[in-house]
Amino acid sequence: MEYTLYYRNYLRYCNYKCSYCPFSKYKLNKDELEKDKIYFKKFTDFLKKSRDKFRIFIAPRGEILNFDYYKSEIAILTNLDNILEIVVQTNLSGNLEWLENINKEKLLLWTTYHPDEVELEKFYGNIEILNRENIMFSVGAVGIRENFDMILRLKEKMKLLKNTRPYLW
Repeated sequence: MEYTLYYRNYLRYCNYKCSYCPFSKYKLNKDELEKDKIYFKKFTDFLKKSRDKFRIFIAPRGEILNFDYYKSEIAILTNLDNILEIVVQTNLSGNLEWLENINKEKLLLWTTYHPDEVELEKFYGNIEILNRENIMFSVGAVGIRENFDMILRLKEKMKLLKNTRPYLW
């Protein structure tokens, strides 16, 4: 059988402090972090043992790709035969070196640009890395009127990308 699973993590935490986002209001709690590790490990262990095929969509309550246990497990999952695709929502603020260990044909990053939290050049630099490394991705931004100019600048810069046509939403 083939299934699509949506994983919503236990931890509510983001390194960004966007005024419009509920997850930016939470502080990192050691006990909740430990619970989140346990729950994610339980989820990934299930996938590793299953004979079924899966498409996984990870829609976190904040930013997860700043935590090593997510990056290492996602990398492992992309290399399993029964995992067809993994989509991960991220603000793209973390280190991207972990992407060297993934199956690039199975990972899609759903990135979100937050002009109040990250400089355009830094975010775009990470997009260039994804593009150069042939990592599939889309780019989104919250359409707050004050950010329209920066979003449009990002859209123009993205036209310069050679290897892909990322979707800006």
